[in-house]
Amino acid sequence: MNDTETAQNIVFAVRQLTELYKQISLLLTKADELMIKSKWKPCSNQCVGGSNSLKLPMEWLPSFVFRMYYKGKRVAFVTVILDYPYGDAKQPVAQPLLSAGWYDYGKNRRVKRLTYDWTWCHLDFANRKDDGTFMTTDDPDWLETERWKVMRFSSFALPLISLKDDKALEEQVVQPLLDHVNKVK
Repeated sequence: MNDTETAQNIVFAVRQLTELYKQISLLLTKADELMIKSKWKPCSNQCVGGSNSLKLPMEWLPSFVFRMYYKGKRVAFVTVILDYPYGDAKQPVAQPLLSAGWYDYGKNRRVKRLTYDWTWCHLDFANRKDDGTFMTTDDPDWLETERWKVMRFSSFALPLISLKDDKALEEQVVQPLLDHVNKVK
């Protein structure tokens, strides 16, 4: 490949990523609408984490895009996971995922400290399933309760490409999330 082709390929790749992020924005905007309709409030307008440090180039490009919501003592999230930049996930990401879930701070405790790190923690389950099965833990070691003050965490994931339209987002992601949160005491 010559220099001109390499340069054109770089520009093409950046444009393709921009288009991908635009599509993810539409998906998460619809998730916002559905969650707000169910009386959940967005935690902020933030949707990506990462770094602008020269020493952390693996965090420059968002590998997960998320939205977080709160209601009482619980925080819910919907996240598109494109990759795991740190290399130590229990199972590598083989395809883009849409993960959703919730966590709470226990009885008589309200949300005090929000961190977007929980939005991709589905990847930390040792035997995770990416087929829509909820995985839940209250293990204080897994949760690092002393550090994060979180008492329970539950999430599921599906292959991103399996969600073809807004109806699929509602029926396969948002409604199961809301049903699960509502049945857990």
